[in-house]
Amino acid sequence: LNKNYRVLDQEIEDYYSGHRREFVWDAEYVNIIHLVLETDERVIKNEIRASKDLLEVINKNFFDQKSTSERPIGNLGYVRISDLPSGLASRVKNTKTGTIRGPIKTDLGYHYFQLLDFQKEGNIKDLDIVKDEIVHRIQIQKRRNEIEKLKKNLRQNYNIQTDLSKLTPQ
Repeated sequence: LNKNYRVLDQEIEDYYSGHRREFVWDAEYVNIIHLVLETDERVIKNEIRASKDLLEVINKNFFDQKSTSERPIGNLGYVRISDLPSGLASRVKNTKTGTIRGPIKTDLGYHYFQLLDFQKEGNIKDLDIVKDEIVHRIQIQKRRNEIEKLKKNLRQNYNIQTDLSKLTPQ
């Protein structure tokens, strides 16, 4: 069987159009760029306030630091608001898209974030967010169709019989 089923853009768009209700946010999600610092550094604070792009500031000043679950840095992608620290979650909900906020002090340190997108529970996800999932679903369906064709062909060309005396009860 083929392992690399080609999926056309039109197939993806058609699938999305016919299955939009399957791609719904199950909670409130935000797409944020995030920085957390141990101390409230004036130089960094001033640079962030002067900037319109938090990721640019992070890449310039913290390129050697890796994002961890304890200290997430950079574009976090879509995150449930309920998974954010409580002091941060309430501020994120009341922020306009594109705005940089901070510093916000929590037990983990001083947080800065830039809100890229906010999705309410029940909203339909955009195609670009679910495209990979759709490709996977279409590939699975193509594989199932190929298996069914193969089985049908085998049934037509071969006489298959089951010897019931060889079966053992379990």
